[in-house]
Amino acid sequence: MDDEFNVPGGDVILRAQGPPNRDFRVHKLVLSLASPFFGDMFGIPQPPNALTTGDEVIDVTDPPQALGLVLRLIYPFPPPNVNNLDLLVEGLVITDKYNIEGARARLRVELTKFVNDAPLRVYAIASRFGFDGEAEAAASSLTTSTYYLPALSDLPNDFKYILAPAYHKLIVLQTKHRDDIEDAVDAVLFEAACPDCKVAKALAEPRMRTNLLRIIYRGTQMSVAACIRELGIACKATCMTKFIEGVVVKLSGKNTVIRS
Repeated sequence: MDDEFNVPGGDVILRAQGPPNRDFRVHKLVLSLASPFFGDMFGIPQPPNALTTGDEVIDVTDPPQALGLVLRLIYPFPPPNVNNLDLLVEGLVITDKYNIEGARARLRVELTKFVNDAPLRVYAIASRFGFDGEAEAAASSLTTSTYYLPALSDLPNDFKYILAPAYHKLIVLQTKHRDDIEDAVDAVLFEAACPDCKVAKALAEPRMRTNLLRIIYRGTQMSVAACIRELGIACKATCMTKFIEGVVVKLSGKNTVIRS
């Protein structure tokens, strides 16, 4: 029995399938108020021969830890700190299964904490559960950084639950992101620089330009200056600073960000 839910007055036990199995002694009234699913279940009159003198037990197939999380969200307990996306997703599945809107809303808020650290997963999870605002925030995080989309075979498992248009949207956004970067780099390369500018001369060479764009795209979160230094280019004049500032200015207002 889960100690937190082994309280006097509980009139039904939810038995979650483990291993190990866990019992949650809860109140029909609380479940009925939180979930129309349970409200309908408990509203069905039971035949006399179905009544027993022991606890009424309902076997459920939900993971014990996730079920405990959802129950803590509908009872007046201190709000749990959800620091695991897998557990959060399992909780959302349970709230959808039993139509527990209050707990679902609280888990939706928790999802936003993971946008910066796991934007690709958050995008897929938000798309799966219809959280449009959170999906937009995750998409923005993906396409305003040097993040790249992995191959289809390397996508998180969360993507198998979303529709093709949701993934296609990410591809379109990232394509625009790359086009904006390339246009900005090309425009700045041909602006005035000092006569001996090693940066401009080196990056005007197609192979070097391609390497720079590849470094920017590959998702290392490096600044423009760091990307250029990785190519082994150095210039004592101010053209490096001018180039960086020029790229950043060109990208301003395009929903695409490169750190200077």
